[in-house]
Amino acid sequence: MDDKETPIYEEDLNLMHLCRELMHHWYVIVAVALVAALAGFLFSKAHQTYEYTASFDMIVTAKRNSADIDPTKKNPKTNHPKLPSKEKSKDNNNDKDSDKNQITEEDIALAQSLVDTYASVIQSNIVLDPVIDILGLDMTYSDLCDMVSVRTQDHSQILHVSVYGDDEVQVKKIAQQIARVPPQLLSRTARAGSCQMFSGIKIEKSVSSPSAKKITVLAAFLGAFFAIGLLFLRFLFNNSIENDEDVQSYLNLPVVGVIPAIKEVK
Repeated sequence: MDDKETPIYEEDLNLMHLCRELMHHWYVIVAVALVAALAGFLFSKAHQTYEYTASFDMIVTAKRNSADIDPTKKNPKTNHPKLPSKEKSKDNNNDKDSDKNQITEEDIALAQSLVDTYASVIQSNIVLDPVIDILGLDMTYSDLCDMVSVRTQDHSQILHVSVYGDDEVQVKKIAQQIARVPPQLLSRTARAGSCQMFSGIKIEKSVSSPSAKKITVLAAFLGAFFAIGLLFLRFLFNNSIENDEDVQSYLNLPVVGVIPAIKEVK
């Protein structure tokens, strides 16, 4: 076949031409990215939901066993009560008062060992079922348990109780009701020590979903890629000759001369 019968236009993608085309239309890419980012920001704000957290702290303490300081405790050898003498009764009374108020390292260690126990008690049905009944909540024990979180701090006697939900009033009422649980009920259930609230209830508000920042950035990138894709398709299907470089590229012929465009002067 004669070389003159070969097609004039060849579908040959020139990377340099493509980069130059994209750089020439950079403003289109930026404009589409900004419009997409604005649309993503407005969408996220219109569909944004919030989560409320009501939290408070409780402290676990260890009770001293009354038998350890009871003067009437029987002596295992004589099987008689160990009664104080009359001349030492006054001193013994003072010693008993000081023993009751004194906190030993054993008490602290016992309280720390009971922290996980009380965390489980607070999330048990013994505590949460009455909360559902008193507040008249339309949920099951499992639903409420998923809303309540009890976090322990390492090597401390502190329990951090949190209630999560999308209703600020309901979350606050649940936290208040849990805080009102009698310490006697908690200690009777745990069978050791005691636990009671020692801080106020704090309400915090946070964005649940969607994140406006993430959606805005993602929309900007998608808009930029969409604009680049359109410019790429425009370049791919554009077979017109616009300059002397296109002549050399498509026709494989040298350029002898270029006639400049002269505007008509009136």
